Amino acid sequence: MPATQGNAGTMTYQTNDPTVDQGGRPSPPPRYEPTMDGKAYPDKDNTFAQDTPSNSVPPHDVQCRMYSLAVDVLFNQMHASKGIRLFKERAIAAILKEYKQLVDMCVLGRIDYDTLTNTQKELALNAVNLIKEKRDGKVKGRTCANGSTQRSYVPREEARSPTMSLEALMALLIIFAHEKRATAAFDVPGAYLHADMPEGKFALLRITGQFVDIVCEVNPEFK
Repeated sequence: MPATQGNAGTMTYQTNDPTVDQGGRPSPPPRYEPTMDGKAYPDKDNTFAQDTPSNSVPPHDVQCRMYSLAVDVLFNQMHASKGIRLFKERAIAAILKEYKQLVDMCVLGRIDYDTLTNTQKELALNAVNLIKEKRDGKVKGRTCANGSTQRSYVPREEARSPTMSLEALMALLIIFAHEKRATAAFDVPGAYLHADMPEGKFALLRITGQFVDIVCEVNPEFK
């Protein structure tokens, strides 16, 4: 119950409601910090809806728990170094598989460091190795180049790789559903790797740390 207190007519509140501070104002909900631990999608028997009746949980707790669930589902990708610490041999096998795909499709090659100019060494792109735990519990490796350093000298129109827009996808699905079309979805492994590179054009990729040993295990010629 609210109660006045003090000689100057100031008003304070005495309440047991944790969502209200002593000034009578609603307290802000606690800031949620994503853990980024790479959790898998929740099982059917472990959903929030089955925990407790919704009318017995404070609204701000509902929001935090639902947000936590969304973060666990969407943001379960991490750097490969952390993935190796968490998943150990499974993560190493996933990175090996990713590099093997790059080698088999003739994406990676070896170049003598001493033959590069200082400018080429400065413009070399760092390899980014990632680990993701998929919905079915499998661990997948991803390797790409950190192209953010190219923004200062590569025009945006030359660096874009546009894919289908969300609006176009939704429009197609609506048409397919309305016309009752038979549809199928399929995956193209290493889709971007199938594109032909222009003659004489290549990117210098800098691989460091334990990933040097991994790529050399895939292709001993890189040693």
